[in-house]
Amino acid sequence: MVKKLKWQSLEHRSHTARLTMMYTIQHGLVDIPLSKYTQPARTHCATEHLAAGRRGHPLQLMVQRSRLQAYKHSFFISTIEHWNKLTAQTIYAPSIEAFKQCLERDSTALYGCDYNVS
Repeated sequence: MVKKLKWQSLEHRSHTARLTMMYTIQHGLVDIPLSKYTQPARTHCATEHLAAGRRGHPLQLMVQRSRLQAYKHSFFISTIEHWNKLTAQTIYAPSIEAFKQCLERDSTALYGCDYNVS
């Protein structure tokens, strides 16, 4: 039915929704205080990765570990790992629509497979 309706898979739609929500939080488009739930990654800087042509961006967040399954699957814990893999071009997209277009372009690199339904 998914192919017949030309929908994306549920997994793909879930990733897109989570990353879009993180985009709105990071860019202050919603009133959710990011600092209450996570903090910036402590790397010697994503700018070095950018200069070297590797993935990375200045808005990377600290990956938190959890022993509890309920917390492990919470929004921030499950989204940060994917957020940190995005390119600077994607996270600095000028609008939510542009951000979603960048996600579609990068879906193969980010998730290891192409979610586009033929």
